[in-house]
Amino acid sequence: MSANGIIVVSAIGNDGPRYGTLNNPADQLDVIGVGGITYDDALATFSSRGMTTWELPRGYGRVKPDIVSYGKGIRGPTTGGGCRSLSGTSVASPVVAGMVTLLADIAQKDNLNPVIQPCIVSIPYMLHRFHTHPANDIRHGRH
Repeated sequence: MSANGIIVVSAIGNDGPRYGTLNNPADQLDVIGVGGITYDDALATFSSRGMTTWELPRGYGRVKPDIVSYGKGIRGPTTGGGCRSLSGTSVASPVVAGMVTLLADIAQKDNLNPVIQPCIVSIPYMLHRFHTHPANDIRHGRH
């Protein structure tokens, strides 16, 4: 899809903390898989993680999620007009989708390559806030 200028951002899933719990489509090469972190900047226990396996044994197993955002205890609306606490990678992924949209807009205005690859989108955030979580060896950047 990225060859057609379409950037797909998808929640990685809420099947953690076990390694190897990735969900489709976030485990695909051209999809930015989003995981969830806590306010302590730790990978949330529910956030899926691991290596992709669909391209093995001839391909590469890639570590996912590609990028993370806050996804635990996020305040959101209720249908009755109040607020409630939301958790999950589907709560984290809209923040990343918004960031990707802003980067794509800047790239287009500056006449940069209109096709933004998922790995390129993650680089500024990983360089800005890059660290390894010792409990699960997952890289993660903070939005």
